[in-house]
Amino acid sequence: MPAAQRDQAVLAAVLAEVAAVLGHRSGDSLKGRDFKELGFDSLIGVELRNRLMALTGLRLPASLVFDYPNPRALAAFLVAELVPAGRAEPVRDDAVRDALATIPMETLRDHGLLDRLLHLAGHPAADGAPTDDQIDSMDADALIAMALGATDS
Repeated sequence: MPAAQRDQAVLAAVLAEVAAVLGHRSGDSLKGRDFKELGFDSLIGVELRNRLMALTGLRLPASLVFDYPNPRALAAFLVAELVPAGRAEPVRDDAVRDALATIPMETLRDHGLLDRLLHLAGHPAADGAPTDDQIDSMDADALIAMALGATDS
């Protein structure tokens, strides 16, 4: 997810969990309010922390709502924990395709990548040579025939 969408998604998840622990239908009215103002005590704070741990898989402190006093601050903390600073944005599929298209076939072949990419794509090897999997499944006679340049394998 792009950063702006990710921030909004995490905030929406925090608000949904806050609403759930307080017995509200929606977290929309809770967005700009502090946890203290909403009536949070340590028991409700621990319940929210447990729900957020289950949702995110993170280990969170029991003092979470006291350390981060409102949903926006808590969401920002969770984003920072889930996506550490310096981590690049996810690479889009089209960006990968564009990058691969700029690499000459000979470079891919020289680095042993062409056959592997074709194998992953479900295509036979580009130069007609058997793939590693095909070689692994050959018996001794087929390997000798291939080494001697026989055409049937």
